[in-house]
Amino acid sequence: MANGKAPRRADRSPRSGESASPAEEALTDHLHPPGGTLVADTADLVMPGLAVAEDESRRRRFRLSPINARRFATFTANRRGYWSLWLFAVLFIVTLFAEFIANDRPLLVRYDGQTYLPVFADYPETTFGGDFDTAAEYRDPFVAELIEEKGWMLWPPIRYSHDTVNYDLPVPAPATERILRGMPTFAGETASELITPTGAAILAALDPIFERPVLRVERSANGAGTKEFNHPNAVRLSLCSEVAASPAGASATVVVGGSSSGNALLLLQTNIDDMPAEQLGADFLGTLLDAGALDAWLTPVIMKKGRSGVKLEVLCPPNLRDPLCDLILEQTATLGVRIVPVDRKTLEREMATVETEFGPITVKVATTPSGRRRAIPEYEDCRAAASKAGVPVRDVYLAALK
Repeated sequence: MANGKAPRRADRSPRSGESASPAEEALTDHLHPPGGTLVADTADLVMPGLAVAEDESRRRRFRLSPINARRFATFTANRRGYWSLWLFAVLFIVTLFAEFIANDRPLLVRYDGQTYLPVFADYPETTFGGDFDTAAEYRDPFVAELIEEKGWMLWPPIRYSHDTVNYDLPVPAPATERILRGMPTFAGETASELITPTGAAILAALDPIFERPVLRVERSANGAGTKEFNHPNAVRLSLCSEVAASPAGASATVVVGGSSSGNALLLLQTNIDDMPAEQLGADFLGTLLDAGALDAWLTPVIMKKGRSGVKLEVLCPPNLRDPLCDLILEQTATLGVRIVPVDRKTLEREMATVETEFGPITVKVATTPSGRRRAIPEYEDCRAAASKAGVPVRDVYLAALK
């Protein structure tokens, strides 16, 4: 119109050799109803076709392939998996805002006309009028009072984080205390939690014995924690095998300057006055030795009311306390057993075999603190050799000492 040319009437019929698409016909009918006049440029008839093509291309771009469509249909048919995905997505989105739900720092601090975001940045205590140039502890009553004098704090719903130290709770924590019931505990010098509910649960599941038997260390490992104490925050775990006591009376020893000191032992005692002596003689003492006792003996005693009796005493390592006590209570007439902790110092000793005219005899060689060596033949070997040769035991004994 501006250049003087007459407007052209849009031709609704398709060009020669071309057919109008349904979308073009619908758009033309909308813009040029029957009986009306439509004035348009040539581009007006081309653009609708391009828009439809672009929309169709966009739909193809986000359309699943047939195989992926079948996979998605199979997945949605599994209602448990489908709703689990939605639940996971919701929980994942919530965890993105975990720092704004549970945190031991305020979300927003307004102090002296300034705005601070402690969740995203560390501010020294001096920023709020404190004395230290370290990160502010907002749960400290002193710091909170400084901020509230010239401003306010906006806290999250839960004022604790995963590493918050709560000084108001007793030690151990209530859950830990309940799990540890029945186990021996003691209060240490460190005013902090030294065992967690997880560690207490592991102890309860293992059902440990809080005694220290004679052990042989096979392997060990050490680990250090990140929490700071007044003492090293380290723990050692050792894999040990139990040292079985021999019936001959040998025990695990530690050599110190020519002599050796055995670990702490137990002395089991009981007085018996209503049991025939023949039932407590060599047979029962042999049974105790076979069960692992280091030594066992009987002593005649005069008991209350002038009754004669015997005192049974058994020396054993701590780890055999319960089995030997059960054996005494089961096979004797006593009603109880006294348990006395004892310690002993023994000589360093070794076993050797000597050749005699009666055959080989085992000899126990002990070394005194002064370094002098002393040999003691084993009685059982001497008795067996004497019985075979038809000679007195003393002859074999003396032959072994030559």
